[in-house]
Amino acid sequence: MPAISVIDDIVIQSPAQLIFEVIADYNNFASWCPDYNCTIQGADKITVGAKVDHCLGKPPFTSEFVREIKSIDAPKRIDEAYVSGALVGTGSWIFTEEESGTRVAYDCQVDGTGMMMKIAMKLFGTSAHSKVYQNILNSLKSHCEAKVS
Repeated sequence: MPAISVIDDIVIQSPAQLIFEVIADYNNFASWCPDYNCTIQGADKITVGAKVDHCLGKPPFTSEFVREIKSIDAPKRIDEAYVSGALVGTGSWIFTEEESGTRVAYDCQVDGTGMMMKIAMKLFGTSAHSKVYQNILNSLKSHCEAKVS
């Protein structure tokens, strides 16, 4: 079992397609989530096999890793693999339309790399990940709901 096995989610009053497009536009993540910079390697849009550089936080306290897009089922899901950096494993963005809005979830199944990271992940991983992702999801909610109001 991975050190972090968690699903963080939120309901957003926006259509799944709009939310999917905001998430899939990794090159503009920082425009609505300033502490999270992403760059699609050599491209403007994600495609299966594309690699996305991630930098979470502000110097000197950053976490950097690369995710590879494994599958895209617009506007329902984006599956990724953490392929290098501080984390290894999988993550999935899941968009489910409900009566109350669109449930957006991030399903994370990761381990740390290196002995110190593995120990830190076992001690703080799930709670730290959820704190980070709840902030990301709240920023996403504000951004997407402002677009439809």
